[in-house]
Amino acid sequence: MTKAASIPKDQYGGYASTWGEFDFGSTENDGWSGFDVSAIQAQYAQLEVQGMQICSALNKGLCSYITKGAKVVHNAYTTSTAELGGIGGNLLPGPVRLAVEIGFEE
Repeated sequence: MTKAASIPKDQYGGYASTWGEFDFGSTENDGWSGFDVSAIQAQYAQLEVQGMQICSALNKGLCSYITKGAKVVHNAYTTSTAELGGIGGNLLPGPVRLAVEIGFEE
């Protein structure tokens, strides 16, 4: 994996890379937590999709990941799924521990 000097940006100066997001103990979702990996901004900007994986450390096998170039997409967001909800890890109320790997390759 090559280290980048900075986060890729789109033509408007906005960050356009693979990213991960999470929400812990959401009151909107009755205390549930969630996480996902997304390549939406990188794809819209026609930039390279970097690999990333987020997994629940407490619920083995519950992961969201994208490999470099979006060759493999598992339980994660791309431009084709941008309008959908519920993709990623959905966790019952309680303790949450996540493991993240940047530059993930399957």
